[in-house]
Amino acid sequence: LRRAEQPVPRRVAAPPRSLRGLTVLAADDNATNRRLLEATLSSWGVAATIVADGRSAVAALEQARAAGRMFRLVLLDARMPDLDGFAVAERIRQEPGLAGVTVMLLTSDVMSGDLARCRQLGVARHLVKPLTPSELLQAVLLALGQSPGAASAAAQRPSEGARRLHVL
Repeated sequence: LRRAEQPVPRRVAAPPRSLRGLTVLAADDNATNRRLLEATLSSWGVAATIVADGRSAVAALEQARAAGRMFRLVLLDARMPDLDGFAVAERIRQEPGLAGVTVMLLTSDVMSGDLARCRQLGVARHLVKPLTPSELLQAVLLALGQSPGAASAAAQRPSEGARRLHVL
């Protein structure tokens, strides 16, 4: 088989309306990853706060709680210098006022013991980067207890003018 000359565009599942206005905190020390997360989350209508490190994530959580707001979802890079995603997740779990927060870890690698540590900390999902917006969407929906099936079905419907393929 010949390789396609142009990349084939991937269809991204449309996020359900239930994600609009969802309060999300995302922490990643890599500027490119932060920009990608911000673009993806804002395209879903999510109310995202994006920070550059673990200490800023803890500060944002404390500021939100003091203001009477809560982040429903926290996306953490597992491998940040100083205060990594695991340490932030641990602080979240130690704080009774943050009991309802759903935590997901994003990492560029998987180290021995990471999954066991995620279970211990109550991390809802552990994803390996790079990941597509569709993969992130599905993981977010699952972490929040929503069915990704409806979003996937919408994404699989051919768009107007799309050519149907018959593949053997």
